[in-house]
Amino acid sequence: MSLIKQLFTGSAKFTPASAEVDWTRIETLVHGPGASEDNRSVNSAVFACLMAIANSYPEPPLVVKRRYKAGSVDARNESPLQNILDNPTPNNELSMEEILFWTAWAKHVDGNAYWLKVRSGDETTGNVVELWPVSPTRIKPVTEKGSGDWISWYKYKDAPNHYVQVPIENVIHFRLGVDDADMRYGLSPLKALVRQISTDEEADKFTAALLKNYAVPGLVVIPAQGTTLDEAQADRLAFKFRKRFGNDDRGNIAVMSKDSRIEQFGFSPKDLDLSILHRIPEERISAVLGVPAIVAGLGAGLDRATYANFREAREMFTEQKLIPLWRADAAKLNSALRPDFTGNKQIFIEFDITDVRSLQEDEDNKYARLQKAVGKAWMTRNEAREDIGLDPVEGWDEEDIAKPEPVPPQLVRAQEVAEQLPPEVADEIRSDLSRWERKAINALKRGKGADVEFTSDKIPLQLQAAITDALGSAETAKDIKTVFGNIWMGYP
Repeated sequence: MSLIKQLFTGSAKFTPASAEVDWTRIETLVHGPGASEDNRSVNSAVFACLMAIANSYPEPPLVVKRRYKAGSVDARNESPLQNILDNPTPNNELSMEEILFWTAWAKHVDGNAYWLKVRSGDETTGNVVELWPVSPTRIKPVTEKGSGDWISWYKYKDAPNHYVQVPIENVIHFRLGVDDADMRYGLSPLKALVRQISTDEEADKFTAALLKNYAVPGLVVIPAQGTTLDEAQADRLAFKFRKRFGNDDRGNIAVMSKDSRIEQFGFSPKDLDLSILHRIPEERISAVLGVPAIVAGLGAGLDRATYANFREAREMFTEQKLIPLWRADAAKLNSALRPDFTGNKQIFIEFDITDVRSLQEDEDNKYARLQKAVGKAWMTRNEAREDIGLDPVEGWDEEDIAKPEPVPPQLVRAQEVAEQLPPEVADEIRSDLSRWERKAINALKRGKGADVEFTSDKIPLQLQAAITDALGSAETAKDIKTVFGNIWMGYP
């Protein structure tokens, strides 16, 4: 029998136990509803958050890449390392997407997730040919006393009251952070959530109890003033009233004595709005697990839900929760799995987030951005086409390459005049032109036109007229600088 078959005999149920936390209360969170032996109900808020994390986590594929000295990176799609990431089990019993789903789930419930490596040949140095997830309830790190090791080996429970010693070389141990109480383990957020989980469950029970039995009567029949009913008469009246107007006869017409009246006594639907009982635990549960309430579909997040803020919340969830998880787990695979296949540190494993939906730019915004870039002449049409995955059009690059702007016609004669001036006169003109340029820019900043009035006895009248005319069409500070810069083009 192979090592993996030996290790996987018997039940693999996730039933953690801790001296600090009664884990049996949340056992079913790992397996789903109905999995616990005592048939406890799952907390819906925690389950919704875990499902949001576990469903989203496998979205980007694990890929093997190589980085070159020039800075370029390419994929190693045919490498043995990529092959085992694509096919972790020999007969496709589990896909990598299923293993990643489970990994995210286990990390957030227990703080730890474990993969076992199955090797061919030598137990610790043979080629890794299979990867299998193992329940954190069945495996734990062991440090031998006096060994000086941080972790000496892993203790795996393969059958009731029977354990197997697994070398650390054959275990990939994913942690959610580090538990300060024992740094060999990750930190489970559910340990901090137990009290809030209890609060949310009690709110469900309270609501159910109210709906099942108000503990107060729904209707009160009040007899005529001065009339007294003994217990037998009251019971008989209640029986007749229930028989005639209960069940399918609801809504029938009742005729009472002239002094009798019926009053409703109990809770209206508005009175039974107990959503506030769930809000606080839902908000704290979603905060600790790092899932926006709106993404998990919790009532605490749906009150003000719109498509726009859901998209923003989803993007925030991806950037603040999922990307750090992907980065941490990729680092673990690079340190614990890559060395079994290659010693080249330029080869690495990463989650390819290129096509993660929540990180994609909205198509309308994308086309508007590209249109603006092309219109401003700092991006060619072919560059815009490549940005959206289209092939370039032949000849467009030559048409779109920016050519030097010609000197405005009204400044051509002004340049000729300026070039004929003695150097000392040109210096005085330059000084006045600089003041004029600053004045025009300041006027534009104040919301006025750039063609401000400026008086100079140094600048020739022809040149003044040409500048004033050109400033009339200037809309930006750059336009103003262009006007004054073009005046001296070709001037020594």
